[in-house]
Amino acid sequence: MRKYVSLFLFWSLMAMLVTGIVLFIMPHGRVAYWTGWTLLGLDKDQWQSLHIVFGILMLIFGFWHLYLNWRPFVKYVKEKLSPANPAVITTLVSLVLLVMAVKYIPPINYLLEFQEKIKNSWVKPTTPPPVPHAELMPLRDIAMRLGMRPRDAVELLRQHGLEVPSGQISLKEVAKLNGKRPSEVYQILIQASQNRK
Repeated sequence: MRKYVSLFLFWSLMAMLVTGIVLFIMPHGRVAYWTGWTLLGLDKDQWQSLHIVFGILMLIFGFWHLYLNWRPFVKYVKEKLSPANPAVITTLVSLVLLVMAVKYIPPINYLLEFQEKIKNSWVKPTTPPPVPHAELMPLRDIAMRLGMRPRDAVELLRQHGLEVPSGQISLKEVAKLNGKRPSEVYQILIQASQNRK
């Protein structure tokens, strides 16, 4: 049983490492969703799902590992309290890191500022969304914001070769159905509304 627990813990750790790096560098949600950002064929939500699932597995197998190794763990903790005690050192280092992260203290804040630079370095959409998370709005609401009747917007997108079941589905769903980004679908609508003026 120990072999299985150790191997599951190892693979969960590897998955957490990879997904953690991706979450560290991925663009902010508003950019990722609007531009249809993906990495290795997975979008923002899929990377987050993987991170959560393997994080839960890591917790389960971590506690199971602790259960199987309870006696050595207790022995580490019970060692004579001294500055060289591993339990004291690891607890103090963890607490210091926790405070530094919460209080945004150097050098932790440098790491977080670096992350922000990476997240902001992704390509910005050429056509910004009309409102935050516009990709989640129903097509009919987007059309009305552009001064179009919802059925005209649906018809226009169909004329451009897009599959649009109705004006009730979100811009994101229309984009996904047609292998496009929400910003590209919105751009078609903007051009049409500008041509009508």
